[in-house]
Amino acid sequence: MIGMAFESFITEAIKVRGTIALWLAVIVPLLAVVVFAVSLSSREASFGMSWFQLKQTGLGLWFIFFMPVLIFFEAAFLASLEHEADQWKQLLTFPIARWIHFATKMAVCALLLSASFGLFVMGFTADLIIIGDRRNLPFGLPWRELLLTTGAAFLASLPLVAIHTWLSIRFAGIVRAIGVGAAALTLGLMLIGTRGTLHRVFEASVLWWYPWTLPLRTLDTRQGLSFTHLASTAVIGSIGGVLLGALVCWDLARREEIGQ
Repeated sequence: MIGMAFESFITEAIKVRGTIALWLAVIVPLLAVVVFAVSLSSREASFGMSWFQLKQTGLGLWFIFFMPVLIFFEAAFLASLEHEADQWKQLLTFPIARWIHFATKMAVCALLLSASFGLFVMGFTADLIIIGDRRNLPFGLPWRELLLTTGAAFLASLPLVAIHTWLSIRFAGIVRAIGVGAAALTLGLMLIGTRGTLHRVFEASVLWWYPWTLPLRTLDTRQGLSFTHLASTAVIGSIGGVLLGALVCWDLARREEIGQ
């Protein structure tokens, strides 16, 4: 079983070479880095911002927009490799457990996402150094906070990988899968922005449990880093990703038709 799973993963990785999914894993994080740099390119735009505020602003941009959108497209394009050629029927007749095919899709999507995180962190670090130098900030780039926060956010994004893998495989057509994701993300952001007596309730429920905004929970609004805060978010994301991933594999494996 392990050998079959490994062979399936290698096959999927080979199929990804040169595809839009692979290019997106490179282009989107670099685009996020450029957008952050341009938005704070003038001294006035970043005037009065500390290292902590710069970090929060840049990571918030990645977590709240670029990363979820990247997952939408990655999962959709990975599934489209079989949808476009109508290969699911043939693929599922191979002498291998059906769930392995779907687990492999999630694993490759998560791997591409991890590579995007790495590229973003490197580019974002360069942004912080350049902006800090322009503003003559005291040396003190928050390396540890940056790495721990992005690591926890990656784990917190795993439920989203599982959900969009299911959407993209279950329903043929990129537009439908991406549209559902965009609508869900918009709803989460609307709830977060709610003010009034229900604000605290919405904020707690959405940030802690809503997959499209769970990574934002890693951005502690207080100065400093809470390991408990990051660890709890990472654990929720990890467990949620595994459970949802198992549910996705079970549901898709029992279906006679895929992409209907």
